[in-house]
Amino acid sequence: MLTLFTRIKDFWPVIVAAPVPIVGALICAIGRKDGSYTEKVRRMEDAARTERHRAEFYKHIGEASNEAQATKPASRDELTDRLRKHGL
Repeated sequence: MLTLFTRIKDFWPVIVAAPVPIVGALICAIGRKDGSYTEKVRRMEDAARTERHRAEFYKHIGEASNEAQATKPASRDELTDRLRKHGL
């Protein structure tokens, strides 16, 4: 029994130091996994933001087109009246 404790006492640095690289590798792997998940979420949020901006842009373009169509003269008489009133 005494030899067992003596061996443990002699090899305690090995017993303590052996799991350190394994734990370090596990922490690194978990950190990479969390980092990749965070990056994926950030890319998805960026894509959603870009899509919202694109939708707003086309909405404004459509409204401007509708305004142009609304003020466009519908007949020759309206065109001549507009030209007489505002000129070229």
